[in-house]
Amino acid sequence: MFKSKKILFVATIIFIALFSYNSMNSEIKTTDVKYSEFTKQLENNEISTIDINNSYSAANKIVYTKKESDKLADKDKKYYKVLMPSFVTFWSDFYPKNKDKNNPYSKIEVKMSEIPQDSLFIILLKSFLPMLFIIGIIILAQRYSMGMMSKNQIKLIPTNKIDVKFSDVIGIDEVKSEFEEIVDMIKNKDKYKKANARMPKGIILSGSPGTGKTMLAKALAKEAGVPVFTCSGSSFVEMFVGLGASRVRDLFKQAKKVAPCIIFIDEIDAIGGKRGQGIGGHDERENTLNELLTQMDGVLGSNDIFVMGATNRLKTLDKALLRAGRFDRQIVVPLPNFEGRKQLIEKLSKNYNISDDFNVEELARGTIGRSGADITNIMNEASLVQVKQNKEFLDKECFNEALDKVVMGIANGAKMNEQEKRRTAFHEAGHAVVGIFSPESDPVHKVTIMPRGNALGVTMSMPAEDKVSYTKTYLLSQISLLLAGFCAEQKFIGDVTTGASNDIERATAIVKNMILKFGMGKNLMQYVYTDTDSFGNENLNSLSNAQKEQIEKEIEEILKKQKQHTEDILESKKNVINAMVKMLLKKEIITESDIKKILKDELSEEEFEKLPDFYKNNQD
Repeated sequence: MFKSKKILFVATIIFIALFSYNSMNSEIKTTDVKYSEFTKQLENNEISTIDINNSYSAANKIVYTKKESDKLADKDKKYYKVLMPSFVTFWSDFYPKNKDKNNPYSKIEVKMSEIPQDSLFIILLKSFLPMLFIIGIIILAQRYSMGMMSKNQIKLIPTNKIDVKFSDVIGIDEVKSEFEEIVDMIKNKDKYKKANARMPKGIILSGSPGTGKTMLAKALAKEAGVPVFTCSGSSFVEMFVGLGASRVRDLFKQAKKVAPCIIFIDEIDAIGGKRGQGIGGHDERENTLNELLTQMDGVLGSNDIFVMGATNRLKTLDKALLRAGRFDRQIVVPLPNFEGRKQLIEKLSKNYNISDDFNVEELARGTIGRSGADITNIMNEASLVQVKQNKEFLDKECFNEALDKVVMGIANGAKMNEQEKRRTAFHEAGHAVVGIFSPESDPVHKVTIMPRGNALGVTMSMPAEDKVSYTKTYLLSQISLLLAGFCAEQKFIGDVTTGASNDIERATAIVKNMILKFGMGKNLMQYVYTDTDSFGNENLNSLSNAQKEQIEKEIEEILKKQKQHTEDILESKKNVINAMVKMLLKKEIITESDIKKILKDELSEEEFEKLPDFYKNNQD
C-alpha cells in the first residue's frame, strides 16, 4: 500500500513538471484584433510578416507581426491574431499586390506555415486535464470510502464488559444446559482431548424474536471467560463487489489475534441464505457466504474460535452452512413456558414498587405466547402506566392495562355514535359467547368496545395452559368464533358491515391450512396439497383441476358447517348475548368477573354446570 502511494506521488510530480515546461516553452501569446483594425494597419504599411495556415481552406484566421518588432527574436516578438470574414476574398485581393514589386505590400513576408499556437500536448492537456482531475478525485474518494467501509462494523466485547450471566437467562433451562456443556469444553480442553472429543465449531440458534438468543451468546462468553465479537449479518452485505468477503476475512483475522474467543453473527440469514435463488443469478451475497464457509473451514484445526449464529428463519439457510464441521448443532430457543414466565416476572418485579394484589401466577398465565423481550416490555409499560396514573405501587390494573396496550393496541380515541356502539357490542358479544360455548375453545378473559389500534372492539381469549399442538376440534371452534361477529350482526342488527373482513380472512386461512397442510379434510387423503415457490408464495400449480375443485368444495363445506354451528349458539344463548351487550354499552369493558356473573345469572343450573371450570371457579 505504501509503495503504490509513493509511485503515485512521483508520477504526479513528473506530470506537473512536464506540464509547466511545455506551458513555458510551447505556448505563444497572441493579441486579438478586429478585422477593420488589421486592414487599417495593412494600408498604413505597419505589418511585417503574415503567418498563414498550410491549408488555405482552413485558414480562417492569420497571425501577423508589425515592423516595430523586426529586430527582436521570434520568441520575443509580439504577435497579433485576426479572424478573417473570408480568407478567399482577402487572398484574392492581397496576393497580386504582394507579388507586385512596386506595391508596398510586396515588402510583407508571407509564411506558409502553421499559425503559432499551443503544442498538441498542451492542447490535449487543456482539454482533458479537468476531466482527468475529476476522475482522479472520484477514484481517490472511492478508494478512501472502500478502505473505510472494508473495516468491520463489529463490536469486540471484553469479558469484563459483559454483564449477562446464565442466571439472567430465564425460562429456557434445557437450552442453557447445552451452553453449560460448551463452557465446560472451553474451560477444560484437556479432559475432552483425552477422550478424543472435539468441541463443536459452531451453533445455530433459531427461534422467535425476543427469546434470548443474543443474551445466550453473551452469557456463554461471560461464563467461559473469553471475549465475544458481535455483529449482524447485514453488516457484511454491501453493493460493492468483494467488500462483504473482505469483512469476513477481517473478522476472522481479528478473532485469531484474541483467541480463544466467540464470534456471534445475529440475523445470519442475511448472508447465509440458500444460494442460487437470487434474481440476477450469482450475487455479492453468495460471495460473502462462500468466504464465510472457507473461513470456518480454516479454523477447523483450532478449538480457540467458537462461532455462533442466530436466525428466525432456519429453513432459508444454505445446507453447506449447516453441515457438520461448520455449524455442528442447531438449537431451537423456545418461548418461555409457564414456569419460565413466572420466574421472569418475579425477577423483573424486584426492580419495581409492587403492590400486594400483584399476582405473579395469574400474570404469567396471561402472557402465554409472549417472549422474554415481550414480558420485559410489558413490565416497563406497566411502570409507565403507574407513573401516568400517579400511583405509588405497580398493581394488577397497571399490568393489565399495559398488556392490553401491547396485545390490542393503544386506545385511538375514535368516537362512535350510539348505533355504531350497539353494532360493535353485538359483534364482540357474538365472539365472546360462541367462544364460551364452543368445545376446547380458549377462555374469554375480556371484551371491550373501546376502539384500540385498527379495531373498534376486541374480544380477548387466552389459553389456560401452554399448547404445542392443536386438535381439529379446537381449530373448528376457532373458525366458529371468528365467524360469530359477522353472524351476530346479521342476526341481531339485520345488516352486516366491513368490520368482519379480518375475521373472515383468518377463518378462511385456518380452513385452507386444515385441508392443504394438516390433512384434516373429510374426503381428501393425508397429503400436503400446497407448495411454495422460490419467493415463499403459495403454489397450487402441481394440482389437477379435479383436486382443486375437491379442495374448494371441502373448504366451503367446513365454513358452511361452522357458520351453522355459530348461528345455533347465538340463537340458543340470546339472553346471554343481550345481557353482555347491555353491560358493554354501560361499561365499555367487561372482565372475567363480569363474564362469570352474566353466565351465572343468565344460565340455568344445568347449563352452568356444563361450562368449563374456568367460568365456574374463582367467583368474585
